[in-house]
Amino acid sequence: MDRLPFKPEMIRAIQNTRIGIYPASPIDPHRPYKGQTRRLLGQPTAPRSTKNILWNAEQALFETDPESDCTWKSRITLGGPAAVGEQLRMVNGAVTYGLDGERVLVDGQPVTWTWKIKSLPPRYMPNWAARYFVEAQAEVIESLHALTEAEAQLEGCQAEGTPYQTARQGYILLWDKINPKAPFSTNPFVRKISFRRIKPPSVE
Repeated sequence: MDRLPFKPEMIRAIQNTRIGIYPASPIDPHRPYKGQTRRLLGQPTAPRSTKNILWNAEQALFETDPESDCTWKSRITLGGPAAVGEQLRMVNGAVTYGLDGERVLVDGQPVTWTWKIKSLPPRYMPNWAARYFVEAQAEVIESLHALTEAEAQLEGCQAEGTPYQTARQGYILLWDKINPKAPFSTNPFVRKISFRRIKPPSVE
């Protein structure tokens, strides 16, 4: 199964997204929801080394972190389920989700921490730990400046209850925070993935 990693604030937006609806729709209209994500188009950088990266712009990207011994594929399959990647942490001997500290359980049982690091980034989270799932409906390549106000809302941003004048302004600041080496002002090309939230499938 594919995996899409997300920051904590975006996972909260996914939590507020109705299951099975496309385009995405919020459960609470006064809170952010999510039905789109934009990812930089181009060769990424490995956490500490590039020797374990295999890159082909037209195919899948597989990346292995030498410290965690985990591998992930950045490309996703349209129409197929994708696990929502979250940060995992080891806290007082328990494997927990970084978002809320909830303990990770499989079939109702706690799991054992097997990685070399104490905090596992979202992209390396194993699919069996996934709590939320999405299904990609469309993927296009476009410039980042093509983002509209409606799409900024689909990206999990809003103006209501924030200091921002528009959801788009909030997204620009969020993008720059996550992608300091490719700020919004440089107008990079991105993969725009539109998806719907789905019920948990059989995890592979």
